[in-house]
Amino acid sequence: ETDVAELRRALLDESRPLFERYRAMFALRNLGGPAAALALAEGLRAGSALFRHEIGYVLGQLQHEACVPQLTAWPRSRSESPMVRHECAEALGAIARPSCLETLRAFAQD
Repeated sequence: ETDVAELRRALLDESRPLFERYRAMFALRNLGGPAAALALAEGLRAGSALFRHEIGYVLGQLQHEACVPQLTAWPRSRSESPMVRHECAEALGAIARPSCLETLRAFAQD
């Protein structure tokens, strides 16, 4: 599967086996580009904190600025799992745009 829309559907379908969802996650990372980054960022709304954590990790590997708005929302959410917040912060650090650094500075002591 190399079509972003198909991979996005697989990634977000919580009824699919986890293996298929992870395969879609890494295929999107390997494709790169804004459409793949935005599809991955939608995974930050998944039901599983572990899955959201992995999405944050992969977005950090991808380092695409298209997902900065989604990533900056998670460090601000104190109700989110600390591991998800941490991984989103790591991804922002990897992207390293000025808006990323503003968010990281604001939550450095949180």
